[in-house]
Amino acid sequence: MKSGKKNTIIRFVQIVLIAFIVFSSYKIIDIKLTERRENKNFEDLRHKIKIAKDKNTTTGGRVSNKDKSKANDRLGQILKSENKDCVGWLTIPNTPIDYPVMTTPSAPDYYLRRNFQKKYSISGTPYIGEGLSPDKRIFTIYAHHMKNSSLFGTLENYKNKNYKNEHKFVYFNTMGENRKYQVVGAFYVDLDKPHFRYYEYNGDITMESFVDFLAGLSNVSMYDEVKDINYSDQIIMLSTCSYFVEEGRFVVVAKKL
Repeated sequence: MKSGKKNTIIRFVQIVLIAFIVFSSYKIIDIKLTERRENKNFEDLRHKIKIAKDKNTTTGGRVSNKDKSKANDRLGQILKSENKDCVGWLTIPNTPIDYPVMTTPSAPDYYLRRNFQKKYSISGTPYIGEGLSPDKRIFTIYAHHMKNSSLFGTLENYKNKNYKNEHKFVYFNTMGENRKYQVVGAFYVDLDKPHFRYYEYNGDITMESFVDFLAGLSNVSMYDEVKDINYSDQIIMLSTCSYFVEEGRFVVVAKKL
């Protein structure tokens, strides 16, 4: 009797374990397929942009300012026709970071879990922080740190100074201007115990606030002391989650050239 009861318990435990393994496997496969599908959506959008650029730029030789302007106009037409919330395109050459950037002033985190087509998305779409725009003196672009290296999944590589030196330029095409930024700082922060409240230094800050920003950045940055930023420079910050603590963030700071 005792043996039969013991066998029943063992079989029950085995069934539970098998069910757990099957469910876990299903969830992993589902996540992978979802990530692949979401990456495909971005790839399709990049393909449209590439076609637009190819149509509006001169083949061979130096590209004229007129051709660049045409390419920007065409880029804007495509993106705005598909989603008016798009304010530009962010690219870091030789990295996977090559994405549209969104803004929704009335609902700042709208694209946290939505794709470019406004449908639910695990990875979301890069977006500009609350109350900000590409015209502000300092603005922040947020995106998820995806384990498959999509979105800002590779941003944390900037913790390595050699990586920074090899990927020092960030490009942000506002569709009216193709801006070039140079990386000047990178740091970790725990939002539960922030030593540097970088999110408070956004918008058209005063000179006094800028001096505080520069001092705070110099204290936390992984590179040398930050000296080559002026109040007249526009600053872009790229922010993503980091898993060194529960509320960890990793931030890269760049100045417009």
